[in-house]
Amino acid sequence: MGAYSGSLGARRAGMRVMEIGFILLIAFGAFFEMLFSAGRPHSLGALVFPAALILLGVYLVLVRSGLLRRGGQEESNPPQDTGQGGGSHA
Repeated sequence: MGAYSGSLGARRAGMRVMEIGFILLIAFGAFFEMLFSAGRPHSLGALVFPAALILLGVYLVLVRSGLLRRGGQEESNPPQDTGQGGGSHA
């Protein structure tokens, strides 16, 4: 929200939440990886699916945050109707 409103405090708070979320992702990911892969032999197939999920998640975060724009789409803000002086001018 800070990027849209231009609020430096909100932007810093959002970045801090993202940092904490990333740290928790790594910590819980490592924990569950050790828990569920104990005693299994590793192969290339065991790495492809998790890597694809991580890349998809990063892509979605970047697209939805506005840091990665798709295909030259520019944000356009249509003029707002203020409700003053309505009617057509002929």
